[in-house]
Amino acid sequence: MTLVWQTQRGALIQTQVGTIDIVNTWSAAASVYGWLGGTERLLFLFDRLPFRNRSRERLCELNLDHQLRLQPLRALVLTSSGPLVAHMDDMQDSFGGDLRTQVIGTTICALAHELDRFTAANLFRRFLMPYLFGEETLLLDTLHSQLLETSTLQKIINEGSSRGLNDLFLKTAATLGVPPTGQTWRDTMPFENGENSLPGEVHLIAGFLKWLVSGAGLEYRTRSALVTRVAVYLKAVGHSIGSIHFWTGHGRAPSPIGARCLLLVLGGSSETDTCMPDPEDVQIINSQPRFHYQFSTIGALLLSAMGTVVDIAPETLQEDFQHIFAYIQEHLEITYGAEDGSTYATYKWKKSTWSATPTATRLASLYFPESAEVVAPCFNRIASETYLNLVRKRQVNQDLRHDSKELGRLRATNASVVISIISRFAPDTFASTRHATDLDIFDTEWLSEMCEFLDRVKNPSLPEVVYMLAGIHIGPLHKTAQKVPESFMKLSARGYRKTNIVAWRDGMYSVLPSFLLQQDLRPDNIRFVCLDQFWANVRTREDGSITSALGPGMQRYEVNISESPIDTDISALERQENKNSKDYHLGPPEASAPDRQLYLCLGSPMHIENSSELCYVAWVNGSVAGTVSIIDVFFLLVASNVEPELCPGHDADPPFINIRTSTWLQNYWDKPQSKQHPILVSARGDTGWAIFAAGQIALQDGRIVFRCPTCALQNYDRARALEYDSDDPNAQGCFIALMSSNPFPQAGQIGSSPNSLGE
Repeated sequence: MTLVWQTQRGALIQTQVGTIDIVNTWSAAASVYGWLGGTERLLFLFDRLPFRNRSRERLCELNLDHQLRLQPLRALVLTSSGPLVAHMDDMQDSFGGDLRTQVIGTTICALAHELDRFTAANLFRRFLMPYLFGEETLLLDTLHSQLLETSTLQKIINEGSSRGLNDLFLKTAATLGVPPTGQTWRDTMPFENGENSLPGEVHLIAGFLKWLVSGAGLEYRTRSALVTRVAVYLKAVGHSIGSIHFWTGHGRAPSPIGARCLLLVLGGSSETDTCMPDPEDVQIINSQPRFHYQFSTIGALLLSAMGTVVDIAPETLQEDFQHIFAYIQEHLEITYGAEDGSTYATYKWKKSTWSATPTATRLASLYFPESAEVVAPCFNRIASETYLNLVRKRQVNQDLRHDSKELGRLRATNASVVISIISRFAPDTFASTRHATDLDIFDTEWLSEMCEFLDRVKNPSLPEVVYMLAGIHIGPLHKTAQKVPESFMKLSARGYRKTNIVAWRDGMYSVLPSFLLQQDLRPDNIRFVCLDQFWANVRTREDGSITSALGPGMQRYEVNISESPIDTDISALERQENKNSKDYHLGPPEASAPDRQLYLCLGSPMHIENSSELCYVAWVNGSVAGTVSIIDVFFLLVASNVEPELCPGHDADPPFINIRTSTWLQNYWDKPQSKQHPILVSARGDTGWAIFAAGQIALQDGRIVFRCPTCALQNYDRARALEYDSDDPNAQGCFIALMSSNPFPQAGQIGSSPNSLGE
């Protein structure tokens, strides 16, 4: 098999892909919660159970050996050249390369696309496994126990994502015109006396699966859009399901449309979902849905997340959301600060150009008391006494109908405010990316706590930013496998903000810092991005979170150097040769390319066995030159964002100790410092070198120079009140120069423009 790389940055010959990137990708794939090897134990059981079973023959009888739709590997790998797509035409090797495990893998992925993965595994065991593999109890129970292993199930889901099954499901459903979300998700709908009156969505799906394996010849009629989508997904991977049609439910009922077909009934009172099993036959508790949505379908998402039938058009909720999103996009900017070695976000609200009614302000103050003035215009569309009275009733614990139109719209408005504020952490990608979430606004605990958190916590930490973004882009809010406290406020109080979480991945969805994706250090690149393509070369923890390794402790040694008078009797060429012969020299800041090639990649710290933490690993001449922390690079990127956009020019440049990159590499643990002059390591045009050196001196008075070293030095002196943890507070700063190849502004060029990155 051949691994093919695709890039958007030009011809492949212009893109460097290190062998270590490939090695790290396969290492991540084989890790505990990776994306290869999830079916190995299942195949082992098939081949070694002490009886003869006809599972493979059974699958052939069902024609799955010909109909099964397998996908090639297509995954995103983050390299020093930016994101590349790895493509491998290895369809026959997917999910263990055996027909039996391939059927298990693709079917589980189809069921788990919107269901909780453990619910999907249980439904598969109860209804499909006997149909596919026979009734042998020992085989079924043993396979089931292995499927419920968290690592096994996670790997199966991840492999499906790496092979584009999520894309296949979404595109197939869109092509057939299947509603992207149902009107509601129902676990069960209670009577007023607490008894279950209506079956939950899981029971509706179970009914469809029971019909599917029964061999019934006529079509199946359902009122559940989720059942219809599950049928679409199973059909897409090769299961024998006929055509799928829609009927309004009014007028004369259509005649049967064909064998093994499905009819989605959108209204009326005709009988549907006739094969549902008894509730006790489906032992699923607190199953949580996963809604896939886009910016244009958030109205439908909010309606589904209400968890009950509410007479609100999704178009109304979509208009409410877009009104709120437009206001927050115009008035809220997220900035970042750095202090005491950690990075935090800050909400920067602009003076409002939108007016808010007094009623809207009162509504806003009930949910965002400290931010009511700036959030109030978001409530203009529901600003009426009806909604105020509704809130008053809730405050005195009066019972309210859960299907109240006003209550539903109020909750949807609050959810829209929360989603819109959180989206500002990923301003470039949220509106254009596909998302998933297990948002539930029927149970308002999460919504209330997020309103409180966004209102009260003015400087969320990086882990809190990642967790909030993951909640609306990935959906880990209620995931069964996640070991996270229920209360987000308690989560923060327990020290969650002090963890090293820098990213999150679950299936095809990821949240990560922008510079990590593009390998691009720019002062305007301090933000997060939402991805909807599987990220392959990273290891995750059980819940999908990705933590940064801590940077190694660097020691500093003193560089003593004196400024010598210039010998005017020798030529400029001779002076340059004398300068090049030294490891470092004192003089004006110099923009020079690194004199030693370095390859930077993402990996795991090599001194920690089986570590799932993420870090940058630098390679020089085939050997590891060092590792640096992701959070340290983020910290220094934020701390360095102090240079003015336009350099005013300088009468004279202060002297710097210019150090070559080869000298910087000479000692693994010790790096130079000086009490006399600032140090400058030039990595002109080489982002990999700049990231590596920046990470090494992030917590020791370091800075990245984006445009002008003199401006960076002057602003560094002004901002030194940040109080870095330095071994020697008297030491001058160490600067990593990352500028264009143009020369620096010369002394006396008052008002000259700076060199900007990317010119």
